[in-house]
Amino acid sequence: MLVSQRWIRVLGALLTLGLLGMTSAQAADPNNIQKTLEGCRKVAGFTFPDGGPYICPDTDYTTGNLGKTWNELDLVPYRITFEAGQAAPATQTYTQALTLDREDAGKPGYDIISAPVLNVAKSSASCSASSSAQTTLSPGVGGTDVSIYRSITVTQLKNTTCVYDYYGRLALGSHLYPGSSLHANLLNEDLSTAGSGARDVSIPVKEIEPQEISKTMTAHQGAEQTWNISKGTEDTLDFGNVCRSDAPASLPVQITVTWTRAEVIGGKVAVNIVLNAKNPAARTITVDLTDKLYKGSTNAGTLLDTYTEGPFDLAAGFNGMVVEFTAEFDAATVGKVGDWLHNEVSGTYTDKATGIPVPGTTTATADAQIQQGAITNASTAVKDLEDIDGEGLKYAVKAPSFGSFLAGYVVDTQTAGEVGWETLGQTDDGSITFDKVVYLDNPKRVTTGVLRDTATLSASDGFKASTNELQIPIASSVKAKLTIQKSIPNFLDTGEKLEVTFHITRADDKTFSKTKVITFTGGGATTQSVTAWGLVPDLYYVEEQGNTFFAAGSSTGEPVNLVDLRDPALYPNPRPVDLRLEGGIATRCAATIDFQNEPAAGYAKAQVQKTTEPALESSDADYNWSFGLYGPAGGLLSTQVVGAGAGYGKFQDGGGDLLLLAEGTYTVVETAKTGWDLISADPDSAPKNKICDFVVDYPEDLGKTFSCSFLNRERGKAQVIKTLSGSANLGSYTFSFQLRQGATTVANGQILEAKSASAGNGGTVAFTTLLVPGQTYQMCEIVGPGWLSTLGSFVPTAFMPPDGVAPNPNVDNSILCVDFSVNPGQTYAFNIDNRPPPGGRALTIGYWRNWASCAGSNGKQKPVLDQTLASFAGGGVYIGKLFVDTCLEAVRILSKQDVASGKQKSSDAAFNMAAQLLAAKLNVQAGAGQCPSAVTAMVAGQAILDGPPPSYAVNFIGTGDYPKKGQFVTEANNLATTLDRYNNNYLCTGP
Repeated sequence: MLVSQRWIRVLGALLTLGLLGMTSAQAADPNNIQKTLEGCRKVAGFTFPDGGPYICPDTDYTTGNLGKTWNELDLVPYRITFEAGQAAPATQTYTQALTLDREDAGKPGYDIISAPVLNVAKSSASCSASSSAQTTLSPGVGGTDVSIYRSITVTQLKNTTCVYDYYGRLALGSHLYPGSSLHANLLNEDLSTAGSGARDVSIPVKEIEPQEISKTMTAHQGAEQTWNISKGTEDTLDFGNVCRSDAPASLPVQITVTWTRAEVIGGKVAVNIVLNAKNPAARTITVDLTDKLYKGSTNAGTLLDTYTEGPFDLAAGFNGMVVEFTAEFDAATVGKVGDWLHNEVSGTYTDKATGIPVPGTTTATADAQIQQGAITNASTAVKDLEDIDGEGLKYAVKAPSFGSFLAGYVVDTQTAGEVGWETLGQTDDGSITFDKVVYLDNPKRVTTGVLRDTATLSASDGFKASTNELQIPIASSVKAKLTIQKSIPNFLDTGEKLEVTFHITRADDKTFSKTKVITFTGGGATTQSVTAWGLVPDLYYVEEQGNTFFAAGSSTGEPVNLVDLRDPALYPNPRPVDLRLEGGIATRCAATIDFQNEPAAGYAKAQVQKTTEPALESSDADYNWSFGLYGPAGGLLSTQVVGAGAGYGKFQDGGGDLLLLAEGTYTVVETAKTGWDLISADPDSAPKNKICDFVVDYPEDLGKTFSCSFLNRERGKAQVIKTLSGSANLGSYTFSFQLRQGATTVANGQILEAKSASAGNGGTVAFTTLLVPGQTYQMCEIVGPGWLSTLGSFVPTAFMPPDGVAPNPNVDNSILCVDFSVNPGQTYAFNIDNRPPPGGRALTIGYWRNWASCAGSNGKQKPVLDQTLASFAGGGVYIGKLFVDTCLEAVRILSKQDVASGKQKSSDAAFNMAAQLLAAKLNVQAGAGQCPSAVTAMVAGQAILDGPPPSYAVNFIGTGDYPKKGQFVTEANNLATTLDRYNNNYLCTGP
């Protein structure tokens, strides 16, 4: 039999007490009685009515855990049920024990177990019972230090049910009970489980909420306060010269109002105490509170008073304040602001439902530092009033950091009226800085004014103070400028000088006189100016009094007679300049007047003509040419369009021929056309850059016409006209061509363009690359194995570039090129005829291994190797004993590599000859022409690779090593040379 650890402890305790085996003092054990112990698993929020009964709804009773809703001083309902069956005696009397955990490790559990009461509604009428008083058992049941229990003696008939209700009170402090659960047990009369087993119902301890009290305390000392107020700001606001480019339209100003407290006289200390209580139980609990107040921060200080409050009936679930009171003391008794007070409260509880005292108390403490309390004149209102005067002046106030504006003033609104501000309830030193902005109604306003400000203070009990009116002067002014600008022709050479004198007078001040001189020097600017600064508003007159010329190296000047060609009614001399205000606004802060002189003789002109190679007709698209004339400063002066071969055209300025006003170098530049090269421009000074340029030097060049001539040469093009065996019908064939430059037998050159001829374009290929006349280009064709081309070896000067040169067997010899050049505007036509296999050209091992699907090159070539292999009977060809029928095998043989490992075998005579033999067989299969020497070489080559006879032959399988010397090597090398000549079209004569 398995016995739990808890009941091992129970049995041990009972044996120690001698409770087992005492049958002489016991009633008979229950006979055929079914016993059930249940407890209430209360739902959250359920409460008992005051005065009980402390019985839960039937559905809430359980034989298991009673859940999380039971708290200190709750009366937890329990129920025992005795059922006597048919096998029970007709009547019997027996005794059982009801136990609860009372105490363990000094911490309480249950402190009351009530007498069981018959539940008449659920019991048979014949049930009767009696119970003992509450009894303490130590050590207790289940290993606890102390248990409490009652014995119940029941008289019961067979076939009846007897139900009894009782409760246990959770003690004050039961939330501290050690272990995880508090237990209720149903035991035999001798507190054992012999013959019937234990009945056990538990409550989880950690979910039990305690009864609690708490408190808060504050202390304050009253006083009387006085105040001071002051303000400060900048002295003046000066907008300065409103004619400056950076002249402000507004200026910021700050005004700071400061208030300070004077001496405070202390008063009485008021202590406010608030007592709170929490009742987590599901029934009303009564509490009495005793509160003690001490001077200092602990109960070691002087006991100032003791307060008894209560009793208070706390409803189920109550959590809040139960009492608040205030006590007043002299400062000499309790202390002053900053000193501490200590308070302790204890609570005792009364259980009105059971009438049984509740052991223990709850406590709480609070400390309070005496704070400053109510102060006479403790708070104050501060008010600020401001306004402005002056023509065109307004101001605005930004949002203050606190307080509020009066009379509905809106933050940042410009006004010329009064703005008020006020803050209430100020209790400490403080200040407010007003950020204001003063505005001119016009950025050019000239005015004076004053910004005024006054601050007042009104304390809560009648104390008042104010500042003197603060006055901030405001001013703006104007200082205009007059600029005299003078322009002369660009006549002065290096070392020469021209002085122009101007005299300035003022209408309202006849004593005002200023003289300004502008000096021009050779090589300098021809338009200069001089400025008179700091002018007050008025009407001024400027007179040009003369022009004096100084020759290079001379200090003696001579008058120069220069004329102003403009209307004297519009440009009089002297010239009036109005700098007066308009309605107080400086509308004329600056003025510029100009004086110009022109020479009597005419200025030079320019013209341009175009010559082309070839000569053009007016109907040609490129007949008209555009030219730009640029002046000495580099700017475009005019654009002129002339026809090729149509003679000279003069540059225009919209109203006639363009006059070259400035001295210096002029340039004429043509607008380039696509397909044309500029050959020369005349005149073209060193360094020659094909730009027409000429120098104008006055007065020598007055009335002269400068001429520019340009020669252009048109680029040519190339085209291919392709035929197939003399027919324009190309069928399904495609022929590839390349336009190159710089290609020779030793240089690949540059591929300028690549195109193809096919039936789709009718065999005509038009290259778009523009060709420079006189330069050498190459037309190249890629010719496949077995094919013949009229661009081939029978065309004079035809050659193969290095990427297709014949002597190198490792490269592709399918490329044939021919040199050519074009005349101006010429389209050079190539008539090229191709003949298909048989009887065409043979190609090298380089061609065959590149034109393969498994080639390592990136040329996107067609898989000619694959196609040719597939055309052999059986899909391949023998090279010695090796049947070559895959792209990889063929490429490795052609590359002189071991077909199994890919290892390079170029130094092996067998692999060298096998590569040339395979290329020769592929050429023949593709339709290349043959001759007896080629056929003999191919037969002999296959024979010495296919094993004896002859005796020196080898069994070539494309892998491994073969003889390095001897007759085989000699014969293989000779045959390789012959087959290489065949593959390069050197062995056989004819096409």
